[in-house]
Amino acid sequence: MMDLRILATIFAFCAAGCAAILFLEKPLVRAMTEKPLRSQSLSMKSPLPTHWRGDIQGLRAVAVGLVIADHVFHWPFGGFIGVDVFFVISGFLIGGLLLREVTSTGSISFKNFYVRRARRILPASLATLFVTAFAFALVIGGQRGQAVLIDSAYALAFAANIHFAASGTDYFAAGQPPSPLQHFWSLAVEEQFYLAWPALLLITFLLCRRWKRSFPAAMLMLSTFLVATSLAWSIWSSGNSPTTAYFSTFTRAWELGLGAALAGIMGWLQRLPKAVLVASSWAGLAGILLSSLVFSAATVFPGAAAALPVVSASLVIAGGSRASRWSPNTLILANPVFRYFGNASYSLYLWHWPIYVFAGALYPLANFSDRIIVLILGVAISLLSFHFIERPVLKSSWLLGAQSRATAARGRVNSRGKVKAGIRRNQWVATSCALLAATAVSASLVHSHNLRSAEAASVSATAVQEITPVSPASPNGSSSHVPSSPLEAAIAAAVSANRWPDANPPLSDAVGKNDISKDIASCASPAIPVTTRCTWGDAGAAKTAVIIGDSTAVAYTTALRSVAEGSAGQWKFISEAMFGCTFVDADIPNVRNAEASQACPGRREHAAALINEIKPQAVIITNTYEPRMDANGKILSDAEWTRALASYVDSFRQSVGKIIYLATPPSGKDVQKCYTLLSRPADCLTHVSSSWASRAEAEKKLASEEGGAYVDSRPWFCDALGRCPAFVGSSLVKFDLVHITATYATEITPEVRASLADAGIQ
Repeated sequence: MMDLRILATIFAFCAAGCAAILFLEKPLVRAMTEKPLRSQSLSMKSPLPTHWRGDIQGLRAVAVGLVIADHVFHWPFGGFIGVDVFFVISGFLIGGLLLREVTSTGSISFKNFYVRRARRILPASLATLFVTAFAFALVIGGQRGQAVLIDSAYALAFAANIHFAASGTDYFAAGQPPSPLQHFWSLAVEEQFYLAWPALLLITFLLCRRWKRSFPAAMLMLSTFLVATSLAWSIWSSGNSPTTAYFSTFTRAWELGLGAALAGIMGWLQRLPKAVLVASSWAGLAGILLSSLVFSAATVFPGAAAALPVVSASLVIAGGSRASRWSPNTLILANPVFRYFGNASYSLYLWHWPIYVFAGALYPLANFSDRIIVLILGVAISLLSFHFIERPVLKSSWLLGAQSRATAARGRVNSRGKVKAGIRRNQWVATSCALLAATAVSASLVHSHNLRSAEAASVSATAVQEITPVSPASPNGSSSHVPSSPLEAAIAAAVSANRWPDANPPLSDAVGKNDISKDIASCASPAIPVTTRCTWGDAGAAKTAVIIGDSTAVAYTTALRSVAEGSAGQWKFISEAMFGCTFVDADIPNVRNAEASQACPGRREHAAALINEIKPQAVIITNTYEPRMDANGKILSDAEWTRALASYVDSFRQSVGKIIYLATPPSGKDVQKCYTLLSRPADCLTHVSSSWASRAEAEKKLASEEGGAYVDSRPWFCDALGRCPAFVGSSLVKFDLVHITATYATEITPEVRASLADAGIQ
């Protein structure tokens, strides 16, 4: 249920807004209808925006620059607020266009409106979708290539936000590499908004005309209600379901609505003193930059935080309603460079991200110079798209009626000189872009070759030096260890391999693919599992073990099930583990999945109650060693983690024969990020980190103090020096940072069985 405070906020906001509009109805009507003040070139020529504003194009450049900088350099951390600035600009421009049409003609031509949208949106977006899907399917292929094809289908249907919201709430999808088309979510939000806004505006106008009411006042009431309800929903939803809220049209509608409302009061804004407007612009520009610097991925967004960049963008637009040489609209935003990149901002936004993600899929972009090269290449391709796809279509008669085509043709004839000049300019731009692209590619190849040569010369020595201090199997740091088992020999061979294996399934298909079987996964959902369906081995076995823990325990269940089924009817294993739920006595929220966070305490209690009821011979518990934060955002120390784990185990300790602490696979490099078509096995070689070893030692000490058993997983994944390859034999070891693949879990079943036998399961 939505908090009553949220409902009260909506009511108060709407009531205050409507009261203010009713009080100011006459001035507002005059502002919408009277002849505007004369002003300089940056001001409006009518109370509603009627012509191109260079400063708004400059504001587009600021917005796209923040987004690109965040994506490519991961700074400023809050660069994602550029999208919110785009929403305000879009609402202002499109809202003004619709207001002009409905007030001058008494209607809105939906056909013409959506034809204009198609001419503006489709050419460049279709080119981006086609090239991206083709490149990933042909060059990258495998699971990721198929995923991009699916993403492109949703993007084409302007449903990308719905698709990515659903993917983001899937536990394993949330940890996968980003889609090269993920940024299409914002286009989907805009187009979904414009499916409803023109109709709402026209209905409001017709009702006002029939009932002889003031349309300006009614329009602002409608905008006020939209802004209030959408903002309130955004605040509530961002706190309760952050992933869904981020991509939702309902949580972003107020940003577009505020821009539309701004267009409706532009005539009134022009009457404000210039000093007020100048101060407004500077404050707005400062607010946008401040947002980008103080916000980060940890910010609850959009929520209330979005108000800062959204209101700031509105202040900049409002401040440009009258020109002043002291305004940033004139000094900065109307600068020809800003205007140029603002004109090209749509193409820049579309192309930069797929190019960056594609480059990262081919080669790990570990260095600043790599990112600079990719940025240059992305800008070059974007400008080519702008000059040879986006602009030519807008100047053409595509999708226009006969009369419009004739008008366009006359325009081309009357401006032949301008067209020739434009062609010459386009040729110059195309040549420059091609040179930039060639420079970027050449530099990338040279840099890649040099970097790999240097790595090849030092990787072995570096690996040995880094890992010796934390390796449990090699206390003296000796590298002369002789493998004692086929698995150990296979791991040693993989560590020294210089090429990827011919795997089945291919590594490109296995990387990032959760291959946990459906019957095991179904037992790990937020719903309380049905014990009879989540029992492995002989149901009539005399001995019982219960598996508890987070998703790493779920991933281990493939091997544990094989152990139970191969116990000759002696053991049955019951799975109580859950995706995204840490089995310790502490509030550890799952920021990626609200449903998992809400269900986790109940799942932990149910598991403890079941253990106390059936009194099993053993409990196997596994939780990731990755850092975990409490509800206050504080990372738990080893001591705090151990206390929380011991406290949870105390709730059923007396009902269990033996508690077995099973270590998670050593983490390090995420194979989804280090494996590319151009990478080598050494690029994904993982070293047992000191933090992992520290957590393992703390858990081992706890097991010893409380009479339990600790199973060290390192011999299953790493060599004697603690070096852990991404593959062993022909199998991928982990499909992401920490989760073992089902294929490899099956292969290490004999070792898991032997280790559990030593721990008491025999």
